[in-house]
Amino acid sequence: MNTSPATPEVPSPQTMRKMLRYIWTVLLSNMDHKSIPAYPSDLPNCSFPLFISWHLNHKNRGCIGNFEPGPLSKMIPEYTIISSAEDPRFPPVSRSDLVPGFECVLNLLTNFEPAGHWKNWQLGKHGVIVSFKADGRKFSATFLPEVTERIGDQEENIRLLVEKAGYHGDYRPLLESIHVERYQSSIQKMTYQEFLDGKL
Repeated sequence: MNTSPATPEVPSPQTMRKMLRYIWTVLLSNMDHKSIPAYPSDLPNCSFPLFISWHLNHKNRGCIGNFEPGPLSKMIPEYTIISSAEDPRFPPVSRSDLVPGFECVLNLLTNFEPAGHWKNWQLGKHGVIVSFKADGRKFSATFLPEVTERIGDQEENIRLLVEKAGYHGDYRPLLESIHVERYQSSIQKMTYQEFLDGKL
């Protein structure tokens, strides 16, 4: 008999929008060095892997997450702060970033499975994690589904993931041995102006 835990039901788009409103309140509280507000009791506290991203003028301004599922009451405030203030690629999000179009993106990740081949996934439907060994080292990197779609070509995605992982050799000899895991994502977005307007 299969005793593995059931995958929790993905929250509805409206519920995820409520989570985004909470994310904005956490961001602003952390900016102002105030106590982080409690996770709302009317939001689900199931466990998911997640990524939280920030976009300014359609460019990445911070993006960090965790592939290990954890309770949303812990993961959402923790990764709001990490993604907005501790992404080593960017300076911390500041008040000067808070223009109307500044955008927060919440991804709840599901359906992880081995792809079996580096081409066995769909642009925009799947996020991908590549992992491989080269020069005596292990490498890995991921792109979320919306990123794979924006890049628009499977092999170019793999090339860029190999580069993102920190490997600077030719990616092509790796193609037949590289391990690719695919996953899906429920995604919702909310701009700063939508947050101010109280929109769901």
